[in-house]
Amino acid sequence: MNLIRVAGTPNWVEFDNGVRIYNPNTDKLFVAGEGWNRYVKKLDYDNHFIGLNDKFLDIVGSNFAYCSCGSPAVVAGYNMYKQGASAGTNESGMIPGEMLVCMIHAETGKHLDGSS
Repeated sequence: MNLIRVAGTPNWVEFDNGVRIYNPNTDKLFVAGEGWNRYVKKLDYDNHFIGLNDKFLDIVGSNFAYCSCGSPAVVAGYNMYKQGASAGTNESGMIPGEMLVCMIHAETGKHLDGSS
């Protein structure tokens, strides 16, 4: 997927398939769907952000969330993220250790643009 980047520090990015994601001003995102319907903490990166795809149901083959590097974002539940999860998990409904992360970065240690 090709990324059309906005100059400077972007608040949004648009991909070549028409998906546009926005940088939310929050450390968690509401994930809706069967078995979800709760907030999930998102991992913040120095140079990229995780955002929800509001056209998920309209664009066949698109993901529900993306990293601004162009990679799909996925919910990871590894114990390594447990310390990064919100301390208020019981009141917010979040699960300790569960986070939205950049899939490519989680697999390779680098984003699609080669940054880490």
